[in-house]
Amino acid sequence: MVRPLKKFKAGTAIYFRIEVRDEADDTRPLYSPSSNPQIQFRTPDGIITLAYTDMTLLEVGVFSYTLQTSSSSVLGVWQVEFKIVNNTLTILTLPVDALELLP
Repeated sequence: MVRPLKKFKAGTAIYFRIEVRDEADDTRPLYSPSSNPQIQFRTPDGIITLAYTDMTLLEVGVFSYTLQTSSSSVLGVWQVEFKIVNNTLTILTLPVDALELLP
């Protein structure tokens, strides 16, 4: 199932929230890894505009980040990537279309 691409006006703050779950446990409980997850953004031309940056812990296994765009931000479809480190295990997500920035 493909989610519709969310559209935002340049100059707005965009809120991201993720949940980290233990896939090894059948009940998939929320848990906080040894380091806070990180988020990274790529502009439509593939340039990393914000390298991996820590997300904020809201509660066990729930993290957030607010991206403040400006009126001069690159317009188009941006991609987001996540990085989670738990002890010696590092998980990197593939870039996904996260948002479309409009004038």
